[in-house]
Amino acid sequence: MSNTSKVAHLSHLDFLRVLCVLTVVANHCLSFLMHDHFPAMKATYLQFDEFNMCGPIVVAMPLFTFISGYLYAYLKDVGKYAKDFSFLKNKSKRLLLPYVFFVVLFCITTQFQHTDFVAMMKQTGHHIFYGGYNHLWYLPVLFWCFVVVRLFEKISPNTKLALILFLIIAFILGSTIPESPSFLNFMKVVPWLYWFLLGYAFFKFKNNFMPLIANTSHRVLVLALTCVFCLEIGLILFFGIPKYKAQFTVAEFVIITVFIIALFIIFEDLARRESVNKIFTSKVVKSVSKYSFGIYIFHYWLAPIIISSTAKRIFHLEAFAEHYYIFPIVFSIVTFVASYVVTYLFQKTKLGKYLLG
Repeated sequence: MSNTSKVAHLSHLDFLRVLCVLTVVANHCLSFLMHDHFPAMKATYLQFDEFNMCGPIVVAMPLFTFISGYLYAYLKDVGKYAKDFSFLKNKSKRLLLPYVFFVVLFCITTQFQHTDFVAMMKQTGHHIFYGGYNHLWYLPVLFWCFVVVRLFEKISPNTKLALILFLIIAFILGSTIPESPSFLNFMKVVPWLYWFLLGYAFFKFKNNFMPLIANTSHRVLVLALTCVFCLEIGLILFFGIPKYKAQFTVAEFVIITVFIIALFIIFEDLARRESVNKIFTSKVVKSVSKYSFGIYIFHYWLAPIIISSTAKRIFHLEAFAEHYYIFPIVFSIVTFVASYVVTYLFQKTKLGKYLLG
């Protein structure tokens, strides 16, 4: 194991993380418009449902999980997370504690007017125990991904063959085991474990193929990646476009896997080019990447406030919503900016810094 004292900055991961969080915010904002916030426009916005569920979000959440697995393997390789107890404590603080805190906060602030206190607390407890509060379900799922991979490292031989077998098992289980209610979403971890493990395995194996890519001329690399995307198009034409849902099919797993790996190789190669790396290391990208966790947490809470009845009266949103191409874009941008600002301000407090890092 390498044990360097300094961790290199992986600029392409920052940029990919920014793309992921932007996609998630836009996806949820469009989903809100398909509910009853604008009854007169609901049928119009429902026409975008297929695009919303078969668009970039199909890749964004798996890619976000892939990045987490890749970063874990990388940080472990440079000497971090050496002690099991410290690792478990870190991930509990980083994922489970914010999960519990924000489930309670969001339940209180969104449900207080609709139910009595006792019923609200029971419902909040149910959300916490079963890990099912809206978008926050992802936090305990990611926690379990770290725990399961950590256990795998402890009980399995440290060989690439064992890693390949574990990856194949995760792939099979992820496409066959249905979701079911469980403690802190443990039974929901299976499909996401595959994406986490894929990123973990990609890092472990990258030394075998990345030097080959680095030594390949740009023209040959572009040709190879073009062939990969042609294969991707062929798979999509044959099996159909993947749709974002709780459980992907085998074909959807394959299609998304090919796309993520190709995308990751492209951005890792781009990061070596000075002109592109200036974008990846810009203050805007680094800042959004830094606050991406908070943006993910707050956006789902802020979006309904931005299109609340009060906001509709002040900004005449009912009329604006009739511009069904422009309004979702503006709504997504406003939600994203508001989430960034709230995250920035919250992290200025001791509590915010403790919860969001």
